[in-house]
Amino acid sequence: MTVLHFLSCVGITYAPIYIAYKSTRIGEFKSFSPVLFGAAGYFVTQLAKMMLLATFLPSFDTSIYSVYQEVIRLFNGVVDLFAIFVLLHLSHAPKDVRALGIGLGWALADALPRVYSLWGAMPLEFDSMHLINSFESNVATLHSVAICYVVASLTRKQKKSGNNSNNSGSNMLTDFLSILRTPSMALLSLIIYLTVPLVHSYLNLVVGANAFVLLAVNIAMVLANSLLIVSGPLKSELASSSSPTMARQ
Repeated sequence: MTVLHFLSCVGITYAPIYIAYKSTRIGEFKSFSPVLFGAAGYFVTQLAKMMLLATFLPSFDTSIYSVYQEVIRLFNGVVDLFAIFVLLHLSHAPKDVRALGIGLGWALADALPRVYSLWGAMPLEFDSMHLINSFESNVATLHSVAICYVVASLTRKQKKSGNNSNNSGSNMLTDFLSILRTPSMALLSLIIYLTVPLVHSYLNLVVGANAFVLLAVNIAMVLANSLLIVSGPLKSELASSSSPTMARQ
């Protein structure tokens, strides 16, 4: 039974990513390079954040709630968004698979370290925390892919407005900051994306909510944001990708 519990947790965690890959245009085109590109970008981003935090910021206790730590979490989210922006800007994958491929790669890289924690599903007694962690991985996958579409939509609009810059880091940072200053439904989605970990931390450390409540709130926020994205940025992004001319950009 312990082996079945472990396999079920692994399946819940990684099967949705595989299904999304095989059932979409990435699988049809056998285009795995954007997935690898997104995964590599995730690991580089996390390494850069760890080095930055270890060098310039003091250590802090994640078991207590403080405004300082929440600012750090917010900063981490902004860095992730900038990394996704850079990956979309540098990727040479076809436009109609670029955002999805990078989003799946980002989600896969985020889920890979969970293998170690899932190994804890092998003890003699059943622990629901492993199933909860697996479902949280699914929620994170959905949010990562959706946010990649949002950033891709904002990037496309920026290029249409004639603000397309070269690949230098300073220009890309300027372009990224400019899209954050543009009021839109997509910007609201990015704000919700940055808010999710802050709400999770508050409920966990201040309210003392249990794991099931945290998962329910996480699912509710991500689904609400995903519906917002589907009705706005995703619709426009898919519409632009349907054009053969645009798809080759």
